Amino acid sequence: MRKSIHYILVGFGLLMNLVSGCNKTDSPAGPDFTTTVMTSVSGRVVNEKNEPVSGAVVNAGNASTTTDVNGIFSFNNVSVPEQAAYVKVTKSGYFLGSRTFSATVNSNHYVDIKLIPQTLIGSFSSNTGATVTIPGGASINFPANGIVSALNNTPYSGLVGVQAYFLDPTAADFRSIMPGELRGINLANQERGLQSFGMIAVQLVGGSSEALQLAPGKTAFITMNIPTALAATAPATIPLWYFDEKMGLWKEEGVATKTGNTYSGQVSHFSFWNCDAPFPVTDFQATFKDQNNNPLARYRVELKTIGDTVSIFGNGYTDASGRVSGKIPTGKALRMNVFNTCQNLVYTQNIGPFNAPVNLGTITINTTAQVSFSMSGTAVNCNNQPITNGYAQAIIDQIIYRANINNGSFSIPITRCLSTPTTASVKVVDLGAIQEGSPVNVPVSSSNVNAGQLSGCGVSISQFLQYTLNGQNYAITAPSDSLMSFRQSTTTVISAMSRPGTSSAQFVDFQFTGAAAPGTYPVNSIRISLAGQLYSLNGTMNTVVTEYGANNNGFIAGTMSGTLKRDSTNPIITVPFTASYRVRRNF
Repeated sequence: MRKSIHYILVGFGLLMNLVSGCNKTDSPAGPDFTTTVMTSVSGRVVNEKNEPVSGAVVNAGNASTTTDVNGIFSFNNVSVPEQAAYVKVTKSGYFLGSRTFSATVNSNHYVDIKLIPQTLIGSFSSNTGATVTIPGGASINFPANGIVSALNNTPYSGLVGVQAYFLDPTAADFRSIMPGELRGINLANQERGLQSFGMIAVQLVGGSSEALQLAPGKTAFITMNIPTALAATAPATIPLWYFDEKMGLWKEEGVATKTGNTYSGQVSHFSFWNCDAPFPVTDFQATFKDQNNNPLARYRVELKTIGDTVSIFGNGYTDASGRVSGKIPTGKALRMNVFNTCQNLVYTQNIGPFNAPVNLGTITINTTAQVSFSMSGTAVNCNNQPITNGYAQAIIDQIIYRANINNGSFSIPITRCLSTPTTASVKVVDLGAIQEGSPVNVPVSSSNVNAGQLSGCGVSISQFLQYTLNGQNYAITAPSDSLMSFRQSTTTVISAMSRPGTSSAQFVDFQFTGAAAPGTYPVNSIRISLAGQLYSLNGTMNTVVTEYGANNNGFIAGTMSGTLKRDSTNPIITVPFTASYRVRRNF
């Protein structure tokens, strides 16, 4: 029976990160974290819509930096573990993003990281526990009286917010959103490659936005759907692995059992959890140069078992010398595809199977020169004055580029692998006025482009949840606070959370069922945690949706009013409630 293999290519980039690193034979022991090398690392961070994420904190070794307006970061001469270099990205409103790779001394590595939004998908009372469903294919059954503060393990009593996300291993973006790489350490301290059959990210938060955890000695029961394409090859039992956010690798802990098309098992804490089948690996290395013997840097190398149309590819980026290396499954015939910096396929070859370390040597690829140019212009606000706080954005060849606006002017550096004329979609955003202009189509050739004068006016980008509860006014506002939305079947869910440490810490989630369009719809549920009090829907309530964007660049806005009940009171106490909201569509 054909079996799909998700394998590690340890290093540059996306999934099971192929990197340039020293070849080492597959050892039964785990990676050496004590041997370090001085190297350089750069990369780009994007969000769930492939937009650049600015202001994210990035750590590598003992060094720290932040991403720029284009999501770019860079470290020069940083000390990292040679066998498990680890890049971590933190940004308010998102789960930890990371990439793990084998590092080469005095090299220049590259990584891409796509962040997962910390969407509040449900809540429950810590006193009673509950089963919470994760959109996309998972659920968690939480025990009663089983939650503590993550800071000091003191018991927690109150509403528990569940931020969670299901990572489908057959999804196109799985390689870029999963943490670290698919490399783990089993119970015998052996390093193994991993094939994922399902993964979840989970974060628990309290009524004051504090981090929570399962209490010592307590367990939760997780269930994950097995993707249809993997169901036939899914084993009856499979090890459970959690992602160690300190070392950047997966660790085996527990087992999941297959029932129908799901895996279920018990876990004792939360971060990322993964149902993975381990397999032995060997070392791989190759170097890529062009027809003029120039190294091909930041080319993506993709390896996949031949005849397998299911599994996600092993991916990685070449370093500055054109070299890529890492771990691949032993005894498997592989298809190697190479993509240029614009993600165009430029080379393909069948290789393997290999039962011992292999170096393919230097492979020559005939390439065309990249085209680098700048798109410049001027930007004005609603008063026709130069924008002083904002950015310009250009979408070309399905890649999003951004640059800051300085005193009403902008210049966006762009690199293309094609010289044929095309059209870019360009807009400017006025952060000071919380406005943006409508996109403008700008013709592009191979030379510098003048986009002319663009207006950052006409479309509000304001996001908020404002509500009145028992006569008191409250507000959660982006970007300082977190507001998210998602849709499952015909139900829209909106969650809002004040940033940790604020004096009026609060979180709110509500959902309504109906068309993805303006209209009046029944509210299914509301949960509010505020000042240690819990509130939920009392009776019936409707929301009047006045705005429902057609895509993930639009907004969902509306109003609602009714009564809420204060939980855990006898007799029931009800309070009047009104709200207005506007949240960017995240799906």
